[in-house]
Amino acid sequence: MVKGRKESDETGIGNRFHRGLTMFNIKETLDNFRRILVISKKPNREEFIQTAKICAAGIGFIGAIGFIMFIVSIMVIG
Repeated sequence: MVKGRKESDETGIGNRFHRGLTMFNIKETLDNFRRILVISKKPNREEFIQTAKICAAGIGFIGAIGFIMFIVSIMVIG
């Protein structure tokens, strides 16, 4: 540990994310939320459809893996 630094500072992210929500940093947190809302944009129709397709494919893939595990467990257990 470097002299004069806190342990949480050695991770590179500092202790800003670990101190929780207090009365002193509510304004800072709200400013961060506002900054994110200002720079974000609503996706157009094509972006939304592409994102929905990717999410549906991921959910289907995970569901298929779960179904295969279920079938294998039924065959093994009997």
